[in-house]
Amino acid sequence: IDPKSEAISEMMKQIQIMDTDLEDYHRKNKQLKVNIVQLQSKQKSLQDEIISQRKRLLESQTVIKRFKNDLHESVQFIQEPKLLKDSAIRLHQKYVPNGIKKQELDADIQQEYNRQRDYLEKSVESLKRKLLRDAEVHRQDNTRILQENVQLIREINDLRKEIDYLKRERQQQKLNVSKHGKSGATSSQEGQAEAVQRELEANRAHIEELRKGIDAQMTLRETYVARQDGSLAGTEGVQQAAAG
Repeated sequence: IDPKSEAISEMMKQIQIMDTDLEDYHRKNKQLKVNIVQLQSKQKSLQDEIISQRKRLLESQTVIKRFKNDLHESVQFIQEPKLLKDSAIRLHQKYVPNGIKKQELDADIQQEYNRQRDYLEKSVESLKRKLLRDAEVHRQDNTRILQENVQLIREINDLRKEIDYLKRERQQQKLNVSKHGKSGATSSQEGQAEAVQRELEANRAHIEELRKGIDAQMTLRETYVARQDGSLAGTEGVQQAAAG
């Protein structure tokens, strides 16, 4: 009887241990089911969030594409400050209808804005210095061209006086030839007249070259002034953009 009682007692202990393990398994199984439900709920939430983010991304890409197109149209007015400013105002009203709260400004956006502003200010200062240098060069060129023109005009006047003198001398020589009527003297006077005629033609050619030189300098000056006006307009556009 005692060995059987011991065996039964040992089996009862094993049964209790197995019951304990079984209860533990049931408890873990129940907890796993709860975890599965939570994970499924979390998965569903993440899927809904992904769908929402994709939708927002698509909407943002659409807005960015429209903004790029409108911005490209606005850039066409880069040389016309007033139209550029009006276009920028329309862009702001279209894409920021309710404005931006100060606390909503991201730090990176503020830094980028400051960087762009500093760049524009430096560009304006650089253009101002370049404009001053170009203005000084322009003034020196004007002075040089004026002096050269004065000198050319003086040469033209001197040549005209010389031509008038040669014309009178030629007429006087013709009169002398007609008075004397001698063949030897006539040949000499005709030679002198031909020399005077050649000198007259050479002087006329020289005057024409001087006139062409004056015209070329005036054309060069007008081209330079037009370029300076274009540079000044570009500087004003950058200044207004920086101020905006």
